[in-house]
Amino acid sequence: NNGGNNGGNNGGNNGGGDCPENLSYVGQIFTADEPDPLSPNGGMPTTDAFAADYDCGIEAALAMVPTSTEEEMNTADVELALTGCTVTATYFNTANQPVPRANREFWLQDGKGAIKVFFFAGEDENDPVRANHPDFSIKVGQKLSLSVSQLTNFNGLAEITGASGWSLDSENNPVSIWDATGSDLTTDDVAKLVRITGTLSADSTDCGATAKCYEFDHGAANLIILRTSSQFVEGGQCVTFVGPVGTFAGDLQLDAANFDWLWTNN
Repeated sequence: NNGGNNGGNNGGNNGGGDCPENLSYVGQIFTADEPDPLSPNGGMPTTDAFAADYDCGIEAALAMVPTSTEEEMNTADVELALTGCTVTATYFNTANQPVPRANREFWLQDGKGAIKVFFFAGEDENDPVRANHPDFSIKVGQKLSLSVSQLTNFNGLAEITGASGWSLDSENNPVSIWDATGSDLTTDDVAKLVRITGTLSADSTDCGATAKCYEFDHGAANLIILRTSSQFVEGGQCVTFVGPVGTFAGDLQLDAANFDWLWTNN
C-alpha cells in the first residue's frame, strides 16, 4: 500500500479531510530485521526534539549561505568545521551506481537547524568532484564531522556542495521526527525532518521528469505542494510523509524523492 518498507495505520488528529493522522510511520528511520547492504536506512525514531543546545555548526553554515539572486545557483567558498551532525534523511540507493546516491544527497540536523548535502556524481574515479564524497556508507542515524568548503543557494535551498575530512563519529543515534500535521511551515523549517498526514488534491500537475505535484491539505491554514513519482499514489488519497521540508523557487514543498518517505493510508 506504500512506496516504502514500513508503516502503520493508527489514529490521531485529522490531517485534512477524513484522514486520520498516522503516528507509527517512521519513513526510513529503522533497521530491517535482515538489513539490505544497499539500504541507507537506520537510526532510532523519536518525537523528542533535538536538544536546543545541540549545536554541530549548522546554524553557522546557514548564516554563510549566499543570499538568493536571479541566478539558479549561487555558491560561496567557505572554511567551516561541522562536528557531530545527525543524518536525518538520504536519497535511496540502487545497484550498480558508481557512487551511492545516499553518499552524495543527504540531510543533516542539530538543535539549531538543518541543511542538505548535495554532490555531483563525477564522471569517473579521477573526477575531482569525487573528492567531496564520504568514503564510508552514509546512513540515517549516523553522527558525522566534516570540513565544509563550499555552500550553495540552489533556487532558495541551502546546500553543502563542497566538503572534506569526513569522520563517522557514531551510528544508530536517535533521529527526531517533528509531528507537523496542521502546522503552517515556514522557510525556517526547510530541511527539517517532519511527519505530516494529509489529503492529496484530486488533480495533479506535471513537475519534472515523471513526478506529479499535488496540493496537500493537512489541516493547516495554507496548503503545501507534495511532489512524488510513486505509482502507488493517486489524487484524493490520504498519505503520510516523513522526510525533509523542501523549497524550490520560493515555494515550500514536500518532495518524496525517496519512496520510503511516503505512506499511502488508503
